[in-house]
Amino acid sequence: MIPRKFANRLVGLAILSVIVYFSWRPASQVKSARAQPLSQEAVKIAISNMRLRHPSTGSTADKKSTALMTLGKRFFFDKKLSANGQVSCATCHQPEKSFTDGRVTAVGIATTGMNTPTLVNSYFGQWFFWDGRSDSLEAQALGPVENALEHGFSRVQVATLIASDYKKEYEELFGRLPAALPTDPAVRLPASPHSMVSNEVAAYALATLGNQDFQKQVLKTAQSQSKQPVEILRTSSAGAPEPKTPFDQRPEAQKLEINIVFANFGRAVAEFERSIETTDSPFDLFADNVAKNEKNKGTNKEDLNSSFVAGFGAAELRGLELFVGRGNCTLCHQGSHFTDQQFHNIGLMALATDHVDLGRTQGMLIARNSEFNCRGKYLPQKSPSEGCRELEFLETESAEAVGAFKTPTLRNLRDTGPYGHDGRFPKLIDILQHYNHLAMPPAVGHTEELLLPLDFNQAELHDLESLLMSLSGSVTFFKGG
Repeated sequence: MIPRKFANRLVGLAILSVIVYFSWRPASQVKSARAQPLSQEAVKIAISNMRLRHPSTGSTADKKSTALMTLGKRFFFDKKLSANGQVSCATCHQPEKSFTDGRVTAVGIATTGMNTPTLVNSYFGQWFFWDGRSDSLEAQALGPVENALEHGFSRVQVATLIASDYKKEYEELFGRLPAALPTDPAVRLPASPHSMVSNEVAAYALATLGNQDFQKQVLKTAQSQSKQPVEILRTSSAGAPEPKTPFDQRPEAQKLEINIVFANFGRAVAEFERSIETTDSPFDLFADNVAKNEKNKGTNKEDLNSSFVAGFGAAELRGLELFVGRGNCTLCHQGSHFTDQQFHNIGLMALATDHVDLGRTQGMLIARNSEFNCRGKYLPQKSPSEGCRELEFLETESAEAVGAFKTPTLRNLRDTGPYGHDGRFPKLIDILQHYNHLAMPPAVGHTEELLLPLDFNQAELHDLESLLMSLSGSVTFFKGG
């Protein structure tokens, strides 16, 4: 029997060989192939694959799970878990906006540089944040708390607040809190974890910077400081090495106790977040009708038309045919959640003039080095997820990861604008226009090779937009507590 780690590598090599094969095909050949008329059988298969089916959790959650969700919900909406007492998880993840905030970039203690992603259907995720720096919902829940721009809090302060406000509920779930906790509110960890990229990655990033003014600035700064340009870029992108903090000077036993409490805080918040689901979108109601018609009499063009519902009609069906056919959108937006859960450079030009976000190439290092990843002692996974298994084999030197960001779900787009990892697209049609032309030089790295301009006319773009809007449904979440 082939050991699992070698089997995973073989699978990875097989997938890579397929990608390499297609990426070396002439663009004209790929474009010609995707322009072929789409059969109704192919449409039927696509609809079946995209139909949303939430995992069954039984008629009722068990008592412990309900208690954990209740506690997690209270944490989620508690503004005391912030330095100024004004920021909670719900500040950026508002239920009425499909757990986003409607802003270009998130605003907590201060303004961040990233658009707030939705938490709807986040139970299915493998990687979290735009650069995938967390490998579980539990780890994701911890990040914003210690980010100076978001909650501006610390794990020590979290443990202290739990001891004062949530002691009974916490101890019923996780056992006794530490007997003694630090009382100094200034005891906190660095604002955000950083892992320095290699000189090779920094050199590649420097050579591919789309902002020539920033490139010249890096070179000028390097010359004035008698340093190599890659040293300056590493600091401008990945952050300088973090200094030691008062927490680091604490006894190991006390750090262990505090980290356990902090990890349990993440478990509770994640349990609540897993309850956030979308339901009854027009597309899914249409897909349900198609499935019924197929069972009764087979699916043909007439059956698809007869399956229409309010919010999904002829325009949306034309958009679907474009989505899975000529547009080849399922290259990245696939399955019932409309995402491959991977990372791609989609060729967005730089907005900042003084730094660059390296995206996935940075996120991989942070995820691998995190003490709260799935292979650590605080949040281990009994049954490792696909992302957890992948963690061991991440190719942190890959040029493909430079400037790549996570493929977002397309669910509930009606509520989740502006769009893009940095919120640069005010309306959905704006990002569709980007894909229609792909005329921008990427901020760093190179645009995904398989990504070709849609080259749709305005009527086709409208149909595609209609399809995407039909993916918006009601949002439900745990209401107890």
